[in-house]
Amino acid sequence: NDLVYPVRGGMEDWAYAGSWDTDRVIQCQPNPKLHGPYAPEKTTYNNSTLRAFNMLIETSHSKVPPSHLGSTDGLLNYVPNYRSNGHIARNIRLALMAVDIVEPYVSIQSLNGVEVSDDVVPMMVMERGEVSCQENKLMSVPSGSTEAKVVWSVGGGFTVDFTTLYYTHWDNVPLTTDCSGRIMDGELGFDPLTVPAMSGVTRWSKEARSDNDSGSFEAKIDIRNFNAGDKIAIFAMAKLDQGWTEQPTGDDVKPSIPPMSHVVNARTNVNWRHSSAGKVIQGRQEWYSIPLTILISDGSNGNNNDGKTVELSNRFIIPDMVIDAAHLNEPGESFSYLRPSVLIALSVAVTFATYKVVNRWMFRRKYTKPSYLDDDNDDAFANEFTFEEDIQLRELS
Repeated sequence: NDLVYPVRGGMEDWAYAGSWDTDRVIQCQPNPKLHGPYAPEKTTYNNSTLRAFNMLIETSHSKVPPSHLGSTDGLLNYVPNYRSNGHIARNIRLALMAVDIVEPYVSIQSLNGVEVSDDVVPMMVMERGEVSCQENKLMSVPSGSTEAKVVWSVGGGFTVDFTTLYYTHWDNVPLTTDCSGRIMDGELGFDPLTVPAMSGVTRWSKEARSDNDSGSFEAKIDIRNFNAGDKIAIFAMAKLDQGWTEQPTGDDVKPSIPPMSHVVNARTNVNWRHSSAGKVIQGRQEWYSIPLTILISDGSNGNNNDGKTVELSNRFIIPDMVIDAAHLNEPGESFSYLRPSVLIALSVAVTFATYKVVNRWMFRRKYTKPSYLDDDNDDAFANEFTFEEDIQLRELS
């Protein structure tokens, strides 16, 4: 078209269609006199390998743009100027977006304005069938509460076609519906209470607002029928980017086939299943959060939360698991459980390394004029680096 020149047999076409448009694929036959022997099976691909959604980024008309590199100011908040949309800033956003949209995800953020601890705990093992989130993602509300406000976020895509909350007493939740957040379509396993469905966009959509709250949703759940001491399981669920399956019509589009990439079908087609090299891609439409547990405080030991919502999470709970020396390096295990002393040592090392990096950054900031304060300088990002780093960044752009 007017923007991109035509290429026949380019990498983008091959990486997308090489596994299923096999009549157009020629087996690689390297010249052994030039390249040496090369096993044919190394360039033989199965039906699941080459289904990539491939993007080639043309950074600018100039391969080494001399200016308009952008700045750290508003890096993730696009506004139409060179400071937040220069070549480097724009492509940092693009790289982060490409990583983020690989797979949708949903996460509960807060309850009654109290933030919930992060879902991901380094070096913690989460197996299917565990219900550890009853302890490590746990909030308490005072008895007598009639409702609770839940805030959740949706990411990993562009358009949120459908999102809601499902909740019930934990006793109603089967063990197959666990804390891993990997619940497939139809696996919820209970008839839940729910809130009205919503829709919207994520931060990557062109319709996203600039105040960074795109992809955030909130609703109030009715808890008046739960009793003191009850534990309530709350799941946030979302469907994303279902419009990716819409096909253009007319004779101008050929061939007339549905999307064949993994990234599209993994979120739109429940019948999509491919495996290769021990990895499986199973299509689904529903994406669930790790459940949040609400404990209705019973006022025992004089504790009724003083009328407040309180987080009780212990993020390092390992339920029903005994860690002993005999189990630490058991033959055949694919991982080892770490002793608390090792975790403490690693935490100290990470803290020390972070301190050194931050201290070095503060030193450089102290003795370098913050160029982003100069409104006439749209290359503030590059000026914060040394000469060698600046040259590297310009080459990368």
